[in-house]
Amino acid sequence: MMRSDPSRPTTRPTTDLADPISMILADRRRHHVLTALASGADRDSSFDDLAVAVTAFERVGRSGSPSDSSSEVAISLHHCHLPKLADAGVIEYDRDAEAVSLSERGVECARALGVGRFDR
Repeated sequence: MMRSDPSRPTTRPTTDLADPISMILADRRRHHVLTALASGADRDSSFDDLAVAVTAFERVGRSGSPSDSSSEVAISLHHCHLPKLADAGVIEYDRDAEAVSLSERGVECARALGVGRFDR
């Protein structure tokens, strides 16, 4: 087993992604949000389209409850997951316009997690 040396300082990257990445990985639904936004050509989505995409990811991956409908997913996105992602700076969520977009920090998180395509 490797031991860390407490006398050696640890360095963190300039942009600390550990907290937002941990928060994303803590819940599959948040990971699906990141995947859906990172996979889109413009890295943005309407709220309704995002809820449908996340529901589809969960049905294919069977990570959601079989009873989770698109409306139930939308409710959890609106009240829980999107506010957490916005607070972490991963997304920009305009509730009035019902628009969700991936922020630059979100792009960095997606790259670090190997999500989406960033060769464009």
